[in-house]
Amino acid sequence: EHQAPAPWQNITGKNGKYSLTGKEFVYRNGPFPVRIDVFDEQLLAQSPALYCNGKLVEWRDPAKEENLKDVVHLSGSAAVSDHLTVKYHTELWFDGFAYTVLEVCPKGNDVRLDDLTLRWSVPAAFSEYLLFCSDLDSQWKNRDGQVREFGFANYINPLLWLTGREKGFCWWLESSANLHNRKNEKPFRIEHTKNTAKTEIKLISESCKIPGKLVYRMGFMATPGKRFQGSWRKINIGWEVGAPRHETFHMRGFINRPNVTPYAWTLEPWTGLVPYDAKRFRKFVSGVKKRGSSFIPYSQPAHTAPIEKDYEYFITESEQLPVTYIESAAEYRTGRIYDPVPLCPATRGAELFLYRADKILTDYPELGGLYYDISPGRACSNTLHGHGGKDAFGREYKTSTLYDLRLYFMRLRKIIHKHGKDKFLVLHAHKAYCPFTHGMGDVWWPGEQYWAQAGTDPLFYCTGVKPEEYQSIYSPKVLGTAVSFLSAIWSWQMQRKKNFSAEKSPVADPYTIAYLTACLLHDILPGMVHCHMPTIQKFWDLKHDLKLEDAEFTGYWEKGGYSEDTVKISRYEFKKGSPFADVLIVGNIGRKEQKFPVKYQPDFLLGKYTVKNLWNDRKIEDLKSLTVKPGTFLLLGIARGK
Repeated sequence: EHQAPAPWQNITGKNGKYSLTGKEFVYRNGPFPVRIDVFDEQLLAQSPALYCNGKLVEWRDPAKEENLKDVVHLSGSAAVSDHLTVKYHTELWFDGFAYTVLEVCPKGNDVRLDDLTLRWSVPAAFSEYLLFCSDLDSQWKNRDGQVREFGFANYINPLLWLTGREKGFCWWLESSANLHNRKNEKPFRIEHTKNTAKTEIKLISESCKIPGKLVYRMGFMATPGKRFQGSWRKINIGWEVGAPRHETFHMRGFINRPNVTPYAWTLEPWTGLVPYDAKRFRKFVSGVKKRGSSFIPYSQPAHTAPIEKDYEYFITESEQLPVTYIESAAEYRTGRIYDPVPLCPATRGAELFLYRADKILTDYPELGGLYYDISPGRACSNTLHGHGGKDAFGREYKTSTLYDLRLYFMRLRKIIHKHGKDKFLVLHAHKAYCPFTHGMGDVWWPGEQYWAQAGTDPLFYCTGVKPEEYQSIYSPKVLGTAVSFLSAIWSWQMQRKKNFSAEKSPVADPYTIAYLTACLLHDILPGMVHCHMPTIQKFWDLKHDLKLEDAEFTGYWEKGGYSEDTVKISRYEFKKGSPFADVLIVGNIGRKEQKFPVKYQPDFLLGKYTVKNLWNDRKIEDLKSLTVKPGTFLLLGIARGK
């Protein structure tokens, strides 16, 4: 169905001018937008333009237009010369993602190309961070004269994403097909100059005779896909143990082991969304619901297994190649060892698992949604369903699955929300976030990638993760989705001490306090997962009582925050309905104890006020007397005029 899923609204407009939720796009006879406004700010300094043989490709004829409620299709062409034409087809989607196919079509066998280049630029305010699909470029400083160059590294890179503290612009190339560059050249270039960041993409930079039609598939996106919503702060994710207060979603997943008794929530295969024991599963799901939470079962996107009865029917055509196995499991009924096998998300085989998603939500209406692990983009070379192959130059290539995965998650979102607006799609892929793919989810769940480090240093989450990473690749404002951070303190158990329980042992508390410090400073949701449960429970109780979802957050790195050395101060401001006008998070992300900064003198601390340390429920007489230990925070409630 062609309806934009909530919270987005359907696209309105025509003839090149389109209104999306919080965004305006203008096209003028071509495949690329000439203007984008995001939340009333102009995003582009120079709109994307295509250059062929050194000359700007001019799109003179009006585009053919097909207007649907969730996507607009634009198509057309331009004659570069008597012997060369460029055709295009663009899909502009409801969230600000535009998928474009360019076809360079020669007439005859002797047409040459010296270069084929894309260029655009964004203001420096929207290029503070340079992100890939899985990381932050720590060398990018957004300073005049700086240049960064990249090659086509793998299936998820290049995704080049320049962003400010909320708004940004990303570009992605689906494959290396028909790239023709000089040896050892890095064809993707970003340069900061005159308060703008200019991007140049050299699709062809080595002169060549065109061997046939050249096809390039790419995407642009104005980010974030969704604007931050305070209601996201009400999300509390628990995992495996206990029945915590204020938990909203309870998640469990298990690699079915040989000689292990199945749990009530066990699925078989373990990624297949089919309960092993329907009666026990129903009782478990109902029990979670009765205590005020909702169970979200585990899955992986379009993963099948040899124990599935339909496996042989679609595996050859639908299998994602090369196959990436996660971990072997055992079939409980027979003891047979098997590996979950990924299918490409746009294949016939994947349809089965969309059906399964709908069925389990229909059969168990008390579920809170679905959780998909192992959901990064991958490379596929299975030509039976149109991925990979040889390009026009005879070189083999693989196809990124990010676009197809986007469509898969978009359909999942619609299925899940059909069963209730209170049901969520939770996605996890360590930190390999793609805005047009994983932005289809309600909750992003990063953090597992730190499992080998988080338990080795009590201060890891404050000292081992760069502040700029929290501000960008983990920021809900930047990503456009709720971010619940998966603690990896459990690795302390595996590395240091046998039979240690991070959830119960007090020795895990300092690790968890440092984790909580980082989360609170950056408005990230701390989950009750593989960390000291009483510590997180204490914060969940405070968050609930404060109604933190009603507050406006200002980070220490933003105007109105405070950042000097290792002491950072972020702020929650309440307009009404709270005994406190402000709640300050004063965090020490360093390794030495620090005093409360005397330089911090915001306007709201100039008049009469009282201060309460909300964490230990004590009144504070003098802010200057406070100290902050390494890897800890103060949670200060400010009541004005008292």
